Amino acid sequence: MLVLIILEGLPAPLDPLYPYRINLFHLTHALLTIQHNIFSCITGGGKDIIIGNYSPAWKSHRKLFMAAIRQYLSDQQLAEERIFEQAGRLLQNFEDQNGKDFDPARILMESVANVIGRITFGKYFDSSHPDFEELLQLNIIGFTDTKTNAQNFVLDFFPAAKYFPFPSYQSVQIRMGRIFEILRHQLKIQEKDFDPTRKIDSLTGSLLEERITAGNEAGAEDKASILSDESVINTMENMFGAGYETTSTTLRWAIAYLVHHPQWQTEIQNQLDEVVRPDRMPGLDDRQHLPLLQATIMEVMRLGNVAYAALPHYTLKDTSLAGYRIPKDTVVLVNLMNVHLDPNCWENPNSFNPRRHIDADGQLITNSGSFLPFSAGRRACAGEALAKVRLENSWPCKYIRPLVREEMIENQLTVEYTQVVMYSKKN
Repeated sequence: MLVLIILEGLPAPLDPLYPYRINLFHLTHALLTIQHNIFSCITGGGKDIIIGNYSPAWKSHRKLFMAAIRQYLSDQQLAEERIFEQAGRLLQNFEDQNGKDFDPARILMESVANVIGRITFGKYFDSSHPDFEELLQLNIIGFTDTKTNAQNFVLDFFPAAKYFPFPSYQSVQIRMGRIFEILRHQLKIQEKDFDPTRKIDSLTGSLLEERITAGNEAGAEDKASILSDESVINTMENMFGAGYETTSTTLRWAIAYLVHHPQWQTEIQNQLDEVVRPDRMPGLDDRQHLPLLQATIMEVMRLGNVAYAALPHYTLKDTSLAGYRIPKDTVVLVNLMNVHLDPNCWENPNSFNPRRHIDADGQLITNSGSFLPFSAGRRACAGEALAKVRLENSWPCKYIRPLVREEMIENQLTVEYTQVVMYSKKN
C-alpha cells in the first residue's frame, strides 16, 4: 500500500515564498506522476504527456509536443481565425438574448469545444461532425463523475485492486476505449490527408510533421517510436479533454466575477478602447498592450481555482520539503488552492483584484512564485502557451460592457462551481 502526503500549506518565515520556491523546484524535479491502474487505463499504458512516466522517452515526447505547439502558434493568422470565428458567434449569442435572463454555460462550453476541436483536429472536426458530440460528452463524464473518480482514486492505493472487476474501473475502461476508437479514426483521416508540403492547419498535423522530422534525424529511432500512433492519440486526447474543461470553466468564472465587479468591466473596456480599433477583435499582437485584461484572467484563475490540486506525484528519491523528510516512493498531492488563497502570499486573498498582478510601472507581473494555475516544474502544463491564447482571445472581451447592462447590475447572481446562472430579482 502506498503512503500519501497532502501538502496543504507551508510555514511563513521572513520571506514566506522562499522555502516554497526552493523546495517545490527540487520536489517537482524529483517526482514522478503516479502510474497505477486507472491512470494506465486513461493514458493507454502511460503514453501521454500529462500522466506518463518521467523518463528520457517522456522528456522527448514532451519536447516534440511543445515544438508542435510553437509551430502551430507561429501561424498567428490561423490561430486567430480559429478563435475569432467562435468568439464572434459567442458575442452574437449574448447580444441575441436582448437583456433576458440566461445561463451562459452551454454556449460558452460549445464555443470552447469548437475552438479546441478545430485547433486539435482541423477545420472539419467541430459540432457539425457526427463524432464530435459523443467525444465531448465522454470527456465531460470523465471530469464530472466525481463518485467514480473518488472510488478509483482510493482503489489505486491498493495495487491488487486492478485484478478485481470493480464497476468503477470497468466504466472508465469502456469510456476510454470509445474515446480512443474515435481518436484513432480521426488520426487515420489526418494521416491520409497529411501533406508535409502544404500549410499545417491543426495541432495533429504539427505532431505528424514533428514525427517525420524526428524520424529523419540521425539516431532518432527512439524519438520516432515515442510519437507512435498511440502516443499521438493520447496527445490529441490531452489537448481536447483537458483543454476543453479548464478553459470553459475559467470563462464561466470570468463572467461570474465580472458580474459581481462591474467596475472592472469598465476599466477593461476603457483599455480595450484605447488599444483596439472598433472595427476589429483584439489579436495576439495586442496582448502586451492589454495588461489589465491579462491580469483579470490571471485573477480569475487564482481565485476560481479550476485545478485546486496538482496531479498526484511520487518521489523518485528521498527528499525534503519545508524541513520535513519525504521518503522515496511517497505519493505527494500539492494543494494549489491553498497557495492561491494563502494570506502570507496574497494581500486580501479572497478579494477579486486584478491589479495585484500589475506592478507600479503598469507592467504585468509574470514571475510570482505563488501563482501556479498550470502547476510548476517539469510536470507543469505543456499546453500553457496555447491555453493563454485561447483564454485571452476567446472570451467576450471586445464588447465586455454589453455582457452586464446597467439594469443587470442590480440583479442577483448565483454562482456554483460548475454553473453560472444569471436571473432577475423578480424571479
